[in-house]
This record gives sequence, structure tokens and C-alpha cells, in this order.
Amino acid sequence: MAMQEAVFPAAVAPKQSSTGLFVMTALLLGFGFWVIYPIVLTLVISFNAAPLGRDPVWTLSNWITAWTDPGAFSSLWNTILIYLFNTIIGFPIAIMVSWALARTKVRFSHGLEFMFWVSFMLPTISTTVGWTFLLDSDSGLLNVGLSYLGIGAFNIYSVPGIVFAHLMSSQISQGVMLLTPAFRNMDSALEEAARMSGASTMRTMLRVTLPLMMPPILVVFMLKMARIMQSFEIEQILGTPINFFIYSTKIYNYMRLYEPPKYGIAAALASVTLVVVVFIIVAQRKLLGQRQYTTISGQYRPGLINLGRLQPVVFTLIVILVAMLTVVPTLTLIGGSFMTRVGFFEATPLLTTEHWELVLSDRGFMRALITTLVMASTTAIVSPVLFSIVAYVLVRTKWPGRAMLDGIFWMSAAIPGILAGLGLLIM
Repeated sequence: MAMQEAVFPAAVAPKQSSTGLFVMTALLLGFGFWVIYPIVLTLVISFNAAPLGRDPVWTLSNWITAWTDPGAFSSLWNTILIYLFNTIIGFPIAIMVSWALARTKVRFSHGLEFMFWVSFMLPTISTTVGWTFLLDSDSGLLNVGLSYLGIGAFNIYSVPGIVFAHLMSSQISQGVMLLTPAFRNMDSALEEAARMSGASTMRTMLRVTLPLMMPPILVVFMLKMARIMQSFEIEQILGTPINFFIYSTKIYNYMRLYEPPKYGIAAALASVTLVVVVFIIVAQRKLLGQRQYTTISGQYRPGLINLGRLQPVVFTLIVILVAMLTVVPTLTLIGGSFMTRVGFFEATPLLTTEHWELVLSDRGFMRALITTLVMASTTAIVSPVLFSIVAYVLVRTKWPGRAMLDGIFWMSAAIPGILAGLGLLIM
């Protein structure tokens, strides 16, 4: 069989030029200042026992106080525990759903894929509150219904409840959103060769499809690993009532529950995340840095697999998952907003518009809504342009400093928002 060959330029831009050096220097200084400088300030402040704005008092007291707190190590372990459960459960589900949508003849696959995008775009706090309305141990709508059937309640204010809330927010939808296009754009030639050799659909997927898809799967896995310390809203809502704290909520409490805020102790506790950041960057270099990707054929054949009798079963399971990710929490949230008290059907009156009238007449809410829209619009306009330039520099040039620039962006992805916010606040 004749193989089509394609010749691509090594790089669009020259290896070194005055323009390239200027652009790279500007990028390193700009992003380095915005990402690294606040973190350095946080590390410095962790050794200052004096309140912000006062003459510094250099000591190890903040570190001693932070790490002699009995809750410090437990919060770190809780963070790792939640991450492990989310990854062990959510990541395989995301891979299987992505494979089914892209490589099999599932009906309405593009529409179902779009619904995972919708799930990812739904605010985490909205999804969490929606499922809280359903699974509150005392007044959850679903639990109330199950109680009439003699079935025990599922308490969302628990570790399993927190893990479930993560899976229903972005853990699964993010993986499907990123992996489905990669599965869909894979050439099916090797899969067809495996099936012609007598391999079953499952064996072909395990022995051919997944090994071919390891590069994008590793990228998504590293992205999830980089965000191990990022979680906050779900644990703040569901964990605080049961005194279950993770790393970010523990840091938040030092800054918000004390007067004056204990920034030094929070900084000392947050600084340990730098160790995690270094580990993630090293792992990313090890797993992805030395892989070479080559196009060996100019032909593309997106063959789809017919699962036979399993096809409607797979379609039904994906529809149920999509409903749990989007429709169920959204409708519950909207319906609960019109109830006098969620879960109490004996309340008189049962339905009311008072909650909507209160919110829409609140000037603070309107200011917050406008601020949110302005921030979201600005980010949506600026980010694609800015990061497209950075991606072009990283991939299509050979300018010196690319590895350092790449490391800065992986660091920015790994740094928890609570730590980044503390650093910017200090700066």
C-alpha cells in the first residue's frame, strides 16, 4: 500500500532573532511577574509574624502554629483523599463515555457531547446546591420520596456526598469534553486491522485504541493532577457543616474567620503547595516532554463501531448520566426556588415568588451580576487571543526560553486559586 508523505516546515519562525528574543523576554517577564512574584511574596510573608503594613518581624512562629494545628495534616490528607476518589471513579467513566461517543454508532453523539459542554459550563455552586436540595438527609426531595418507600437516605453532607458532588459538577464532563474530539479524530486503520485479525471490540479498544490515545489521555490526567489543590466551593458548602476541611478551606478560614486575618499562618500553610507544584511540573516533563508525535499518513478514516445489542444500553446509560449532570440539578434548583421551604411539602403556601422578588430587588445582587458578566466577558475575549499567541510560541518556534514559559503555565494551573488570590492580595 502506498503511503502518502507530507513534509512540514520545522518551524515557521527562525530559531533565534531579535524579534523572537524580545517577544520571549516580554512573555517571561510578564507572566513570570504575574504568576511567580505573588507566590514568592506569599512564601516571604509566611516568615513575617507582624500584621500586613507593620514593620516585619521575621520568625518561624507562623510555620510552627500552622503545622501544630491538628487540622493541618488532616486537611491535607482529606484533599488527597477526595482527589483519589474523584480520579479513580471519574476518569475511567470519562474515557469510556468519550470512546462511546466518538468511536461507536451512538445515536445523537454530537448532541450528547454538547450536553457535557453544558455541564462543564454550569457553575459548580449551582450544581452542588441543586443536588443538596435532592439529597439533604432531612429535607432532600429525593430522600423524602425514598423514605416513603422505606429506603434509607443518602446524606450528601458526607465524604461520599462530596465525591458525588464533584463527579456531578466537572470531574466527568471536563474529561469527556477534552477527550471526545481526540478519540473522534483518530484514524481507524489500526482498529480495522485488529478486528480483521479476529480481535473483539473490547480487545481492540484495550489493545489498540487506548494505547494510541495515551498522549491526550496523559495530558488530561496531568491537567487533573495539576488541579489537585484547586477544589473549594463543594467542600465549603458540604464539608463545613460536618467539620470536614480540605487544604483550601483550611487556608480560607485563617483569612476570613479571624480579626485581624492570620495571613502569615495562611501563607505558611499554603506554601507547602509549592512542593506539589514542583512534583507536577517534573512529572509532566517526564511523561510528556520526551514523547515524539509523527504523522505517518495523510489519509483519515473515522470508522465507527457497531456495538450490536449493547448499542441502546450504552445510549441509555449516557443519557441518564447527561440528565444527572445537567437536567436534574437545574430543574431541582429552579423548582426549589419557588418553594416556600425546599423539601417541606406541608408548608403553607407551598409555592411562592418571594425568593425571586427578594433577589431581583437586591442592589447588591445586581452589582454582583454585572461584575460577574464584565469579568467573564473580558476573560473570554482576552484569554483566547493571549494564550493562542503563547501556544504558537511554544509549539511553532524554537526560541530559547520555551521550556521556562511552559513551566510557568503549568505552575499557574497547579497553584490553588486560594493561594494565588492570597499572593495577589499581598502584592
